[in-house]
Amino acid sequence: MRWDEITHAAFFYDVFGLFWINAFIIGVCQFIIGASACIWYFDVAGDTEGKGTVGKAWGWAFRYHLGSIAFGSFLIAVCQMMRFLFEYYRKKIGAANQDNKVVKVLTCLTRYLLWLMDKCAKFISKTAYIQIALTNNWFFKSAW
Repeated sequence: MRWDEITHAAFFYDVFGLFWINAFIIGVCQFIIGASACIWYFDVAGDTEGKGTVGKAWGWAFRYHLGSIAFGSFLIAVCQMMRFLFEYYRKKIGAANQDNKVVKVLTCLTRYLLWLMDKCAKFISKTAYIQIALTNNWFFKSAW
């Protein structure tokens, strides 16, 4: 296989797709768990005892809120892709600048800030999914 600009672009495109699909599956699971807890808390009657809450949450996810979940997972995938690209270029830079302390400090700081951004995006998306299930709003309003 020849690595040129097109194969590099295709590789990074596929990695981004992998990150997005992974975040989307996790987001759907988080939404279903949050929505089924909301349904159970607000709609449980004495005779049903919470039967069918997961199925109802599954229906909500795929009928009403798929776009919000896709957008939240897109934000997470963008953050993960930024981290991936940074690590890719850090390995290339690290081979050339092994003795430079300033470069090591800056790469360590950048790595930490990208990790923190990824964790914040995951936290905001997860809580936004729960707010979407509670209030039936779109992603931005729920995240706010």
